[in-house]
Amino acid sequence: MQKTGAQLVRYALEQLNINHVFGVLGDANREIYSELSRSEKITTHLVN
Repeated sequence: MQKTGAQLVRYALEQLNINHVFGVLGDANREIYSELSRSEKITTHLVN
């Protein structure tokens, strides 16, 4: 099974034991934040 770039980012952050991710949502990173929202280990914080 092939993985998307967003899935690989999620996997890498989970392997590094990252608990919180802060960022600004935009078209370029929408898929990454969508994938991170599926994680049980990572909490995303989107700021304006």
